[in-house]
Amino acid sequence: MRFEAGLAVAAEMYPLHPFDIQVHIGLFTWLGFIIDDLNAELGPNLANFQSRFSRGDLQPCSVLECFADVLRSTTDYYDPVVANLIVLSALAFVNSNAIEIRRDYQAIVPSMEAPSWPYYFRDKEGLPEVYTYFCFYRDMCPDISRFMPAAPEMGKFINLTNDILSFYKEEKAGEVRNYIHKSALCSGRSPLEVLESTIAEKRRSIREASGYHVVFWFMMDISKGLWPDHTYKEKDWNPITLEEALENPGFGYSTSKTFAEKAVWSFVENESPGFTLSTINPPLVFGPAVQELASFDALNTSNQFIRSFILGSAKKEIAPTTNPIFADVRDVAFAHVMAVEKEQAANQRFFITGGCCSNRQIIDIIRKNFPEYKSALPSKCTKGGELPDKVYKVNNQRSIDVLGIKYRSFEECVVDTVRSFGSVQKLI
Repeated sequence: MRFEAGLAVAAEMYPLHPFDIQVHIGLFTWLGFIIDDLNAELGPNLANFQSRFSRGDLQPCSVLECFADVLRSTTDYYDPVVANLIVLSALAFVNSNAIEIRRDYQAIVPSMEAPSWPYYFRDKEGLPEVYTYFCFYRDMCPDISRFMPAAPEMGKFINLTNDILSFYKEEKAGEVRNYIHKSALCSGRSPLEVLESTIAEKRRSIREASGYHVVFWFMMDISKGLWPDHTYKEKDWNPITLEEALENPGFGYSTSKTFAEKAVWSFVENESPGFTLSTINPPLVFGPAVQELASFDALNTSNQFIRSFILGSAKKEIAPTTNPIFADVRDVAFAHVMAVEKEQAANQRFFITGGCCSNRQIIDIIRKNFPEYKSALPSKCTKGGELPDKVYKVNNQRSIDVLGIKYRSFEECVVDTVRSFGSVQKLI
């Protein structure tokens, strides 16, 4: 299961990274799991890992030699400065495991005299810097300088909420609460087969999808269509069954996500663990790209859809609006942070949406705010793309009351998204 879990970390945490980089991160995480879980068996070899690695010597066991190979290949995907930061943090991780298995360390009991020790040790063994810098691969971020101020906070979030490899440090720290990330529930096939097919499907969807057929699958009853008499809110669940999903492979993604969330809620209810759970359920997510774009290939799928209008995709015909609700990525990010920080958010689902939207609205907003793209847009008399006359309603009041979200308008979202494209010198 360690290998499958390593792939899951890469696919879930870095879903838009190129496939070869996801594999690199998956291999790193898989080997990290082994080192973290079997450090007692690896023994003194851990303490000597860094010196052998520095000299380029062969490691005495296959696990450590494979880990060394993965570290050496980091420069294939990352700027040398970023690769150095990743490797240095990885070496600290190995050293921490070497310390953990020593008898004197095992005798340490957390005390008020050294309250920061468990968190310091978790910072070394939990790899927050590695998983922070994994975000900034070379093609997306040729120079990390401008993003360095964000790195400490990104690492702090990973460190203080949950390290990737285990809950051991939380237990040493005496924590009574923690936050975990969901992962898909595997059924029927082996976990590896499911993960491999999921990754393959993600690659196909990124290449082929228009980006506008994403819906809030955790909650939506697809069989009801636009369901104008219904108001969606947190109590709603996608009612699809495993049998229906097996009959229609296109429902596989929505089924796995729905089952995964239901499974983790069931676990919390039945096991009463020492942590609480909050889940964030957005629909289609738009919003400005925060990274400096080296090319438009680095854009996520939904923003590629907005860009397609600027490139003239709707010049002659506006496609029907198939997903009439949206969320701004900044509001979704804020929801995640508030769900961690606010006590009253514990053990609640949150439906995150800024309201209704349509393809025609996107075009009208671009026309109003960016006259330089007018020639690529359809005329005002071109039909299509309107918001359906009869469509379900949404209730996001819980997210407003509990998380304190002040939702951005769709116009603000689209305008800021288009402006973010300016980091690429030539748009068309």
